[in-house]
Amino acid sequence: MEAGLRAGAVSDSDLDGLTDAVVVNADIAALLDQVREVWTMTSLTGFEALMRGVQVTCLGTPFYAGWGLTRDLGKVPARRGARPTLEGLVHATLIDYPRYLDPVCGLPCPVEVIVERLASGEAGGGLHHCAYCRSCRVFSPHTRRCGASGPGALPHYACGEIPPEYFG
Repeated sequence: MEAGLRAGAVSDSDLDGLTDAVVVNADIAALLDQVREVWTMTSLTGFEALMRGVQVTCLGTPFYAGWGLTRDLGKVPARRGARPTLEGLVHATLIDYPRYLDPVCGLPCPVEVIVERLASGEAGGGLHHCAYCRSCRVFSPHTRRCGASGPGALPHYACGEIPPEYFG
């Protein structure tokens, strides 16, 4: 709630007796090293806590709840019956599920390229020579226009068509 992006701020007087401490303008990663448990509705802080071995209680249903890794007080969809390990959930979330684009050339790439770009500092400039089409919801560096038009549509290039010059 500190970011102020949602309604429901709790006054300092209402927090008296409910919390051990209220910390503002703090580095969440540093705080997670100092706590035994995190309670959250749907915040990514819960996922960060899980990856650091901190117990997490969820009042809502974030993507990481309902798999047997968190204490879930919210309603969990029945489809979340699998019981992955923490490593399995992290792998699915950060490696298997996402589609990554190389921030240097804009082409699809494996996560290892993203890690290399981040480590080397090359990722800071964002996508080059690409456009985003809100109609198709695609970033693309490709050479054939997709033909999208209308409000919010920018000229961009055909999805999934990588020209031969990119291969060599």
